[in-house]
Amino acid sequence: MTVKRAQKEWSGYKIQPERACYYVGFTQFIPKVERRDFSIYRGHLAQLGENRPLDETTAIKISSILGIAYSSLSFRELRHGKRAAELATATTNGITYSENNMGFGEGRVVYMVRSMEEAPAQSLFVLEEPETSLHGEAQVRLAEYLVDACARRGHQIVLTTHSAAILQRLPSAAIVYLRREPESRRLEAFPGLPAYQIDAYLRGVGAKKDRTICVEDSFAKTLVCEILRQYARNLLAGSSVIPIGSRDEVHSAVQVLTAAGVKAAGVTDADAGHTGVDSTMSLPGEIPPELQVFENESVQQFVCQQYSVDVKGVLIQCHDHHEIPGRLAAEAYILKDVINTEACRVWVESQGEKLFIPLIEFLDKTLL
Repeated sequence: MTVKRAQKEWSGYKIQPERACYYVGFTQFIPKVERRDFSIYRGHLAQLGENRPLDETTAIKISSILGIAYSSLSFRELRHGKRAAELATATTNGITYSENNMGFGEGRVVYMVRSMEEAPAQSLFVLEEPETSLHGEAQVRLAEYLVDACARRGHQIVLTTHSAAILQRLPSAAIVYLRREPESRRLEAFPGLPAYQIDAYLRGVGAKKDRTICVEDSFAKTLVCEILRQYARNLLAGSSVIPIGSRDEVHSAVQVLTAAGVKAAGVTDADAGHTGVDSTMSLPGEIPPELQVFENESVQQFVCQQYSVDVKGVLIQCHDHHEIPGRLAAEAYILKDVINTEACRVWVESQGEKLFIPLIEFLDKTLL
């Protein structure tokens, strides 16, 4: 092949293969009575063309998504002078009506599914929030249809959505969460997140979280939250971290929650020795987390500089590691939760991400 350049453009070969592309936005279906571009004066001159029924497969898929038992679905050409358009009609329970009497969600699904079934194989579809005006179950069935259309007809579908019902029917590999940073306004993309994590972001602060991480006590909760906040923020967004009690109680709570259909994982203290079996894993290390954190040199320097407290002296006085945070808080004249959070942050930063990778991978796999 000889390729040469003309004055402005390359020529002599085809740059891109042709492909059928469709954009389905909010304006794909607007009832004719609401469309300013199809206002009809002297309506008695309008003419309806021949009725063209949809094929049975397409009609069944539309009926399944909407949960409506259609007797027939069809399109008719509508002409008025030099202008022409299509008019969708449906029959159910012996009543025939046009799209002017359809709900927005119903009409949009009719047009969308017809487009996907009649388009050439391996077409590209760009959908703007296809869940609009559909109730929850219809959204679920629509998502299942979109996955089916990709597999059966080879279509590629790119869509935007705020619907948890749709996200939950898509594989994680197909999902990209877009988040705009509040200060810089820069848009960040997070591919491959599970639907429950994205749903937690969409529902915002105070929303119910669908995954549960069981830990032994409040200090373990602070430490686990800090590990995830620094190295797996998206995992933390969709999970509740709950103090349960002893290591055995953590393990039992996970089993009970799992049996009840709740996605749950247990994280016990490092000295418990759980390896990930039965959805429970221990923190890295070999000693209780209070000792790991407050015996750390970086943490001791931070507490001394920030609050003028001799951590080593306090450790000598405490015979039970559970007493350490409360004693340090009293010496520093601050709340125990505050010193726990700051100390855990410094300790996690001092250890680096590599130490926590097995724990993060365990939680990601267990809670998926």
